Amino acid sequence: MSFEDGDAMAQRAQRTPLSRERIIAAAMQVADDGGLAAVSMRSVGKALGAEAMSLYHHVAGKEALINLLADAVFAKIELPRLDDPWREGITRRSASARAVARRSACAAPGAKPAIRATTISARSDTTGRRRILRAFNIEREGSSRP
Repeated sequence: MSFEDGDAMAQRAQRTPLSRERIIAAAMQVADDGGLAAVSMRSVGKALGAEAMSLYHHVAGKEALINLLADAVFAKIELPRLDDPWREGITRRSASARAVARRSACAAPGAKPAIRATTISARSDTTGRRRILRAFNIEREGSSRP
């Protein structure tokens, strides 16, 4: 074993292990720096100092990564509180969504079609939809008045 091989092994041992959370955070940074189009398994791997193929142990592929990014963006949007009057709840949600969109390239106007085209996870989508419907007080079938 040469001295260089030992250094490479030591560097690998000191690296923080990959995780889904680290991959999503790196993808968010890549998107914020270069736009959603810049997000690829290769670019995210490079940001993490890892090979693109190693990401596939945590994320199924680019489409899954984009879905996870969408979930991460939507998770930052404040949901209406259950005890909020409907107008206040929707106003708070709208203001929060706008603030998130201003902070994140993933949610910026140019990214809307990409985010809209993704499938938001059932859990986050259902939770948000239920809270919004509760804010409007129309969750029960047949009730249509806000």
